[in-house]
Amino acid sequence: MQQLMLPIIPQGTTIINGQVSVDNRNDEWFYFLGGIPIYSHQADNKRLFRLHTSQLINTGSCRSIDIITTFGVSKSSVMRSL
Repeated sequence: MQQLMLPIIPQGTTIINGQVSVDNRNDEWFYFLGGIPIYSHQADNKRLFRLHTSQLINTGSCRSIDIITTFGVSKSSVMRSL
């Protein structure tokens, strides 16, 4: 029996897909799976941005196109990060 996750998304966040959302507060990015924070990093830390977005893709939580459209990054940069 599959358990479904409730679509609880914190107010003011940007939705990446039905499960994952992201929020920028005080120059720090927070990533949420449902309503649970899973990753965070400083806004200027590109290495952790690449790591966290790659982990989201590798775990199947979101697709490459979700990251590309949400953050406005190029397909080649997402592929390099993976």
